[in-house]
Amino acid sequence: MTPTNGDYTHLGPGITLLKMFETDQYAYQPSDKKEVDERQILVTPEVEVRKATLTQCDQDLAQSGETLAEVAQTARERIATMNAETIKGFRERISIGVACNAFDYAQKISALQAEVNFLTGTADLLRWRIIPAQTLRKLEADLALKEVQYLDAMLKARALEIETLSRLNAVYEIQGKLAIVGGHSELLEQAATECKRQVALAREELRTEILRQRTVEQQRKSCGLVTKSEILQPAACLE
Repeated sequence: MTPTNGDYTHLGPGITLLKMFETDQYAYQPSDKKEVDERQILVTPEVEVRKATLTQCDQDLAQSGETLAEVAQTARERIATMNAETIKGFRERISIGVACNAFDYAQKISALQAEVNFLTGTADLLRWRIIPAQTLRKLEADLALKEVQYLDAMLKARALEIETLSRLNAVYEIQGKLAIVGGHSELLEQAATECKRQVALAREELRTEILRQRTVEQQRKSCGLVTKSEILQPAACLE
């Protein structure tokens, strides 16, 4: 907020509006613009590349979720069929005795049990390994995108600042120093500040998810709940 009546003493000794925003012809060098332009050439396309990576991570995670739901449903159906066949075989053996073809029932039930085991193992691999790993990859991709967006925002703000300063040479010759508060520059600076905040949030979200997955892993091990699929495939959060 601008102090009233030109009184800036509350900001510190000797502070004036000029000293708050002053700049001069030495505030930038011609090489600065070249450096910013070169970095923008590299950074701007990278934003799109990382957006595409994040989109792919979202799609992979969604696909795994759909597959897990389908596999789990199929496993439930096979379990129901296996239980029904088991009870049917038991009742038939009780009803007709040795005339019951127990071997056929045993083969059919064993085949169903093997399919259930396979489906359950597939679901375990998805639930406890693939989906958690994909979640981490998505958060990493989100952080990488936000980091490059922050860099892109800073470069845009700096590019506009350099462009503005480069057009004031004649005014510098008259005034020596100028106090400049650019509307567009202020908006770009605010955008860069928000990008920086988003980077911090994304980094914390990734850290929290890694800790959560490690806690779940430790709890499952301590309770003896680790499945064969989990043993065969190491946890991404522990890598």
